[in-house]
Amino acid sequence: MKKLGVTWVGGTVDLGEAANGEAMAVGLWLDPDAGVVAMTVEAPGALDVGALLAKACQAPAVGPPRRPARVRVADRKLAAQVERAQLGIAVEIGPTPEVDSIVDDFLASVAPAESPPDTSFVGRPWRPASARDRDRAQAAVVRLWAGAPWDRVESAEDVRVAAPALGCPDATALVVGQLAENYGFALFAHPSHAHAFRRDVEAGRAWSERSRLAAGFLMLDVVPGRGRKSPPRGSFVHVGSDWESVQADAAEVALLAAVSDALARFDPLRETRVGPVAVSLRAPAAVLPLAVGRRALAAEGPLAGPPPSRPGRNDPCWCGSGKKYKRCHLDADGRAPSAHPVTPAPDAGRSPWHGATATMYPRIVDWADAHLPGWDVHLDGLDAIRTPELRQAHGIFGLPFLGGRRTVGDAFRAARGATLSARERRWLDANIETAWTSYWRVLDVVPGRSMTLSDIYSGEVRTVAEASASRMVSPHDLLLARVVTVESDSYVDICHSQTFGPREAALLRTELAGSLGLTKRKAVPVEKLRAPKVVAGLISTWEMLVEARARRPPPDLRNTDGEVLVMVTDRYQTSAPRAQVKRQLEGLAGIAPAEAGAAEWVLSRPGNAMHASWEDTILARLRLEGAVLVVETNSLERADAVRATLTENLGAAIAHAERTTQAADELVAAARAKGGSPGPQLAAVPPLEAQAAIADMKRRAYERWPDEPLPALEGQSARQAVKTATGRRKVVALLDDMERHEQREPPGARFDVDILRRALGLVP
Repeated sequence: MKKLGVTWVGGTVDLGEAANGEAMAVGLWLDPDAGVVAMTVEAPGALDVGALLAKACQAPAVGPPRRPARVRVADRKLAAQVERAQLGIAVEIGPTPEVDSIVDDFLASVAPAESPPDTSFVGRPWRPASARDRDRAQAAVVRLWAGAPWDRVESAEDVRVAAPALGCPDATALVVGQLAENYGFALFAHPSHAHAFRRDVEAGRAWSERSRLAAGFLMLDVVPGRGRKSPPRGSFVHVGSDWESVQADAAEVALLAAVSDALARFDPLRETRVGPVAVSLRAPAAVLPLAVGRRALAAEGPLAGPPPSRPGRNDPCWCGSGKKYKRCHLDADGRAPSAHPVTPAPDAGRSPWHGATATMYPRIVDWADAHLPGWDVHLDGLDAIRTPELRQAHGIFGLPFLGGRRTVGDAFRAARGATLSARERRWLDANIETAWTSYWRVLDVVPGRSMTLSDIYSGEVRTVAEASASRMVSPHDLLLARVVTVESDSYVDICHSQTFGPREAALLRTELAGSLGLTKRKAVPVEKLRAPKVVAGLISTWEMLVEARARRPPPDLRNTDGEVLVMVTDRYQTSAPRAQVKRQLEGLAGIAPAEAGAAEWVLSRPGNAMHASWEDTILARLRLEGAVLVVETNSLERADAVRATLTENLGAAIAHAERTTQAADELVAAARAKGGSPGPQLAAVPPLEAQAAIADMKRRAYERWPDEPLPALEGQSARQAVKTATGRRKVVALLDDMERHEQREPPGARFDVDILRRALGLVP
């Protein structure tokens, strides 16, 4: 988890007595650069700022997971709570006016009116609720919590409430809790009042800036309990038309309790009635396409076709007939006509489902534009996902629409599923139900045809048809990809353009898993990887790593003599005959032909200052281009030394003409700007003899590698590191990274990394 050099401020503030008569306090943590990263309201004795800080680091309310370098709290008691959390963060004790200011602003926004209104929400004379009234209603709160209507109702939906006996013949409830933050509901006297309220909320208006309400509304706010001994508790609040709030009166508490009982049993697919006081709930047809369930009504009429996902043979039929599926629509669903046939593409490296992808995405987007106003704003809001293609794919299939629990893909399937061909339906079902996004390690590549990928979290393996990406990756590359499997065929729906290596994979597998609530070593169920929080976390972390790599300063590159790496090219004009220059060059000590029959040489000296196993050190490469001698070295010191040697031995046969230099950091920056790697680019594949010589040189260089101290292993040798489980994982990642780079070399010049694996007792 990234550690930031900022100081977070935390603390607690007593709020006094809540609407239910209990004492409450607020605890919060503030990141000065981003805002409030965690806040909770609980009984004063239950607050623990250390536990709240741990939650803020792993899943902050704003920004990616991170950890501050220091925190500041007001007293020693709070500091002790932070220290008990064992987060490794420095704790300072000092004034925390920032906490008081935030809480004051919050309290000012919800400050109660000085006196209650004359009449209640239901038009009756105001009568304060007694402790007994509230206690009776708390039993309904417990039932509401157990029924969890927020799991069945989208945040974009309203629920019509009819309770004439309680003074609400045509009310509307807005249920909250879909984001697992605040739970409960708001009750409005008329649907138009709820729509006006929702319009102000979606526009982002502050509490004081919202339109004056035609009438007030009631709120039931549920605070989760802590096990059986501490059940959930509800606060019953009346909010006036001027946005001032007071505790609900006796009639309002009774109404909220009755609606709570109804919502606990609410079924979005049919009218719900509960007694003994008659309360009726129903979902309006206009919002049913987003309702949870197998049967839905589209805005243009009833859906006359198979359900979004086919039930089991003995499950109740999706049509609502009450019959088992096998006795109702099973046969009809199997005979569904193919209105929009999609022809598989026979091309090598192309999945037969790529064609469906090309045609279906535009259709879903067009439908969403027409039926889900604001869905494109939903995509633009995914700030952590900076790649447009990733935003669209995951905005449709991976992440809920406008804070609800269903995606745009779910809504499209509910509304248009019956109009799709069988093939299109299989494609859509696979994208909704079986596809997932993760970090995939490349196991094998057939360039231009396919890749075999392994999910580093779940361990699932997929071989995907892929023409373009398979030409640009190597085994052990790490990809961020969304993989779809339709029947027996798998393909990559979208893949990030940047890749990482095995060492990043080993780090991400453990560090990121912990922050996303996944197991660090054991296989993670695919269903967990589809959770919106995990999807967003994987993508935003990858984007953050890509940006960090782009901002990272170039490494301090030096040659084996410890000299700063600079690519130096010296050109000499020759005045003697070419044959004479060649004889004089070949007479130099340490010179050897680079290639038989060519006018190219390598100048070296015995031994190496950094690697004791190396027999020599290459100082320069020389070649004759017509009447010009070109000398290439990798430092200014070596360039000057070679120039002195040539001047002494060739004399008047050559004259220095020009020198050009390019710093190594310029090469790295240029490579990053192109999105590539700063490694050497071969203009042509060396001949087989040269490849064999390179491979032999690597083999000799790596003979002592297992016993050499390595910075990547914190000064340990590989042989020492493999004795512990953690060190063994680091060595495996290091060897995989070496093999990844070797795959980019010509076949004859590659070093067989399995030699090192066997020497260290690792299974190749």
